[in-house]
Amino acid sequence: MAGVTYISSRGLAVVITTIKKVRAGGGKFAMAELQPPVRKVFEIAAALPEESVFASQEEADRYFDAIQRKVGGGE
Repeated sequence: MAGVTYISSRGLAVVITTIKKVRAGGGKFAMAELQPPVRKVFEIAAALPEESVFASQEEADRYFDAIQRKVGGGE
């Protein structure tokens, strides 16, 4: 999301629909590098739980790597 500086209500609706579909399929949805104006829209809409928003792609990679190691018994 690093290059996204504006999101309309339609864009927000698309993301919310995508989140619902991903979760319905048993998956988890995450976003990284939300720009401040876009992040504010998501905060106002309460559209994303805080644990699924990462400051950077690297932070998301570290988080998912740790989960996989834990589940796989690598810790």
